[in-house]
Amino acid sequence: MFNSMGNGYDGWDRWAWRDGLDDEGFGSHEGRIAIVGLADAGKRTLCNALWGWDALDDTDDATEMIRNFGLFHLIDLPTSGYDAEHVLFRLENVDLVIYVADGIAGITQEDVAWIARLRSMEATLLVVLNKADQLSGENLKTSLHDLETRLARPVMPLSAQDRDGVRERFLPLLLKT
Repeated sequence: MFNSMGNGYDGWDRWAWRDGLDDEGFGSHEGRIAIVGLADAGKRTLCNALWGWDALDDTDDATEMIRNFGLFHLIDLPTSGYDAEHVLFRLENVDLVIYVADGIAGITQEDVAWIARLRSMEATLLVVLNKADQLSGENLKTSLHDLETRLARPVMPLSAQDRDGVRERFLPLLLKT
């Protein structure tokens, strides 16, 4: 039987999930991942490490609060309440939220407030302490313990610039969530 393209190929049905997407790339398919965090936490670097190449660079438009890249949604979290509601609305249909915190800048009250908001969502929340390679062993251990106690959840240390580390340690964890 011929399909609408008239070529007899019915395999196009496997791409039908794209039909449910809205203009922003959100829809009814599963597997959406939001990489979120405050400015300069390392979200873009983590995306590049996950992809294995520099898909995003400094010339990309970083003025957009929400940027969509296939199943990945890169979100710079705002500090105003109005914008926060907009972001939470946009996150309603994601399956996994990866919160990237800046280990060098330290965990701020804004980080804690955002993590609390994100915990109330149905999506799985994975908290990553980025730039962990720049902390000394004892400082990293203390920072992780304090952060895990404060957030009441596990935190994964990571260096998004270490692509091998992201592929060998972070990606397997990501696939299990």
